[in-house]
Amino acid sequence: MRFYFLSIAITCIVAQENPVFPHEIVSLSGELIPMEKLARNKTVCIITVKSPQCPVCREQLVRIKKKLHEFSTCNLTFLVLAPGDPADIHAMKKSTEFPFPFISNDQYAIAEKYGLVQAANQLMPAVFILNPDLSMRWIQRGRSAGFYSDKILIDYLDCGNWI
Repeated sequence: MRFYFLSIAITCIVAQENPVFPHEIVSLSGELIPMEKLARNKTVCIITVKSPQCPVCREQLVRIKKKLHEFSTCNLTFLVLAPGDPADIHAMKKSTEFPFPFISNDQYAIAEKYGLVQAANQLMPAVFILNPDLSMRWIQRGRSAGFYSDKILIDYLDCGNWI
């Protein structure tokens, strides 16, 4: 019985510390993105990349792009949070042909909210889903050459079973 109440207390503490994504952000291309409206109409997935030069991060974007049809059944949209020089981020967007907005390091405070800052100009690679109220619903941290987030994201969302 004591463990049950402890579990509830811990859950409440974690829920109160759940950061909220900014209500409006500006993409690298200068587009104002009203996040509240977007999150009401779509399931929003934020992809963080370690750096624009990270080959594994580039491959992750390519892998997700190849599965966009599958993700579309979940009404999913993406934003990419990338640190570093805007020219390098533009080059990453162009080389991956990832068709969703990229957010530059001028939005670096976003990564800090979620504990995703690794070092100067480096973020922890992650994929996370936002709730309609812009709080975080789910996160998968980390990525490596043998471990990409697209499979776990598909499993979590269970897109194949959406009607």
